[in-house]
Amino acid sequence: MNDYQIKDVLAQFCVMLNCINDISQSLNEMRDSIKKVMLTYDEELCKVDSVIKEV
Repeated sequence: MNDYQIKDVLAQFCVMLNCINDISQSLNEMRDSIKKVMLTYDEELCKVDSVIKEV
């Protein structure tokens, strides 16, 4: 491999690392959103449960 090929491979590797980092960040944001949704569902289920117990 010559210097140009090595630089090209390193540049592609850096792009790949940036993509992986972006994907990881997106997954973390999705996880946080899912946690919020699950908490909301849990709160709503507790409300429904309390209404059912009253009846």
